[in-house]
Amino acid sequence: MRLLIIIDYLNTDAAGTENQVVKLVKGLAGRCEVDLVCLRDTPWFRDARATLPCNSVAFAFERVGSPSFWIEAWKLRRHLKARRPDVVHTFFPVANIWGVLCARLAGVKAVVGSRRDYGHWMNGRYLIATRFANRFLSRIVSNSEQVRDLTARVEKFPAERIEVIYNGVELANFNALQRNEALKASLGIPAHHKVFTLVGNIRPIKRHDTLVHAAKVMLGQRNDFTLLFIGKDNGNMAEVVSLVAAEGLSDRVVWAHANGNVHEYLSFTDIGVNCSESEGLSNAVIECMAARVPCVVSQGGGNIDLIKNEVNGLTFQVGDHHQLAASLTRMLDDTALRQRCIEASAQKVQISMSLPAVLDRFDHFYRQLNPSVNSAGAYPAGAPAITPGAVMRKAAYRLASAPPLLKALHSKVSTRGVTVFMYHEIGGDHDQVDAWQVVRRTDFLRQVEYIRKHFDILSLDEALNRQAFQGRSDRPTAVLTFDDGNRGMIEHLVPILERESLPVVVYVATGHIQHQTPYWFDRVVNALQGSGTNNVDLSAHGLGHHRFTQGEPGVRWVQMQALLVQMKQFSSQTCDAIAADIERQMNPSPHAAPLTPLTIDQVAEMARHPMVSLGAHTHGHEVLTRIPLDEARQSIQRSIDLLREWTGQSVRHFAYPSGFVNDELQAILPGMGVVTAVAGNRGLWTSQSSLHAIPRIAVGRYDTLEKFKTETVLGLRDMMGNLVRPSV
Repeated sequence: MRLLIIIDYLNTDAAGTENQVVKLVKGLAGRCEVDLVCLRDTPWFRDARATLPCNSVAFAFERVGSPSFWIEAWKLRRHLKARRPDVVHTFFPVANIWGVLCARLAGVKAVVGSRRDYGHWMNGRYLIATRFANRFLSRIVSNSEQVRDLTARVEKFPAERIEVIYNGVELANFNALQRNEALKASLGIPAHHKVFTLVGNIRPIKRHDTLVHAAKVMLGQRNDFTLLFIGKDNGNMAEVVSLVAAEGLSDRVVWAHANGNVHEYLSFTDIGVNCSESEGLSNAVIECMAARVPCVVSQGGGNIDLIKNEVNGLTFQVGDHHQLAASLTRMLDDTALRQRCIEASAQKVQISMSLPAVLDRFDHFYRQLNPSVNSAGAYPAGAPAITPGAVMRKAAYRLASAPPLLKALHSKVSTRGVTVFMYHEIGGDHDQVDAWQVVRRTDFLRQVEYIRKHFDILSLDEALNRQAFQGRSDRPTAVLTFDDGNRGMIEHLVPILERESLPVVVYVATGHIQHQTPYWFDRVVNALQGSGTNNVDLSAHGLGHHRFTQGEPGVRWVQMQALLVQMKQFSSQTCDAIAADIERQMNPSPHAAPLTPLTIDQVAEMARHPMVSLGAHTHGHEVLTRIPLDEARQSIQRSIDLLREWTGQSVRHFAYPSGFVNDELQAILPGMGVVTAVAGNRGLWTSQSSLHAIPRIAVGRYDTLEKFKTETVLGLRDMMGNLVRPSV
């Protein structure tokens, strides 16, 4: 395989993207033939070319549109045609446009772009040109989930064609790192002082001011710390120095500039800090994690991909210096928290960000690119076939979701009450999952973007107080709910809540959490994940033989759903036995299980989140209408009691498993302190709805955005009833 990398320039091998490109070139040179192209020559590149293990060349791209620019573009196309690479990977803005176009014109079949930051530099012209070039891309690689989400949203590039590969760090310098007390002393830092280190060039987006203000707050509580700023002036050094002096902190701030030895400074660092307004993926934070330095970081961009609050560090709202001061104090004082964060971060770096692991990811990614990708960057051969039925369904949804019709129906229907959405689990975009319950995170973000544009998204308690129940509201109201309590909520949902300030209700079934064993229906779904065709013999249980095939998205799920419906006629004990039989026959990998329960600690963590309201969902996830009322009461009460014990919070909200409810169940809930209960009946929550049988609209993995706008938002299946229902 021949890989050709195109980058705008290489000024150094120390800065972010340039450092990663040099590591990529050196790391893959022994696995494939690598070419490196710089669109502009630099002194560093001229000096380094002889030492790089690849064919390298520099062009002279200057101002776009000048005669010399077009000459250089023609030369680049000729060079690419002569080198005949199997894969071209572009880095930086000019390469992501002109490198892509020249590669396609040269006949390269697999062309990959890169997105590694929040694109603050991208003005209107760049965005238009980039979107045009994206039409000719096979895939895009981003270095964080947040950058991937932004790229999909802003550039309208399909999220499923964006691969996330973290930055790689060489761990050799961090293994068995010894404290360099001599370096600490040479900087004039008192031996007993705790050191808060912020690594990053001094420019406004890095928000050094937040740490300065936090230090001023902390001085009122303790006097044993020093701030260490490592980086060079990149725009506002004088401003930060003036702020430090104005706050009376000149004797507590030390300035340094690392030259490939940042690990030496981290050896005596007590807490690593990142205050950035936005980040792609911070190499500085990764290096802190590798050096076993606990981190406190802002919720800016990719920081929350690296640091999960309360899991392997602490996070704070961008610019909130009071929250930062409190987090620094807590990290210093809580030894158990600090050690837990250190161990979790070190493990995460080893698995996902060590240089060998990242190089393996890139190598596999490049090799799996199908060379038959066509010149328009379409999906490779083997993608699901497009059937006439699928085309007709898509056309119908597009017609129904067209703005004129949608807007008219929206104002007629949605303002009559509150729209309550029901989700279950959020999964990764590239997770190979056949399960209606698991919605891709980018699909969820697109849905949230649409809802936020047309609705006020409120917490359940806020919706209760909304004046919409006194009469029609000009602005529709929406509530987002999640059922069951699976781990994708921690991995995918919580970061979204933090970034989007998105209120949700999470209804937790406590049994699978207490015992850390999925319920029978989730066990069946987990066991039947996979590719190809699988046969399961359930004749011993009176269910015959079942065949599960791979086809269009959702086909395997339809087959699984048919089996689940059959199984629901049996008792929970029998269903557990059938699930065990399916697991025995399928021998599923535990890594392929998309539905895994939260832990008790994770439930408590979610309960503390300001955007989360916690509700009960029974203990055993029983269909309550099919068991005696006393058993139903016990299951509900046990769920409420356990949640109260785990979180220290009262439980006011409830969700009926599978949505089944009757009058007897509604009658017993108020005595348990339950204020609201959501059911499975589809429709809008109006003043005529019972507070203990609130309708919801279910959203699943196979809902396209067009379908979401029509069937889910407006409820096409209930459209006529909603239109003729009297105003309330």
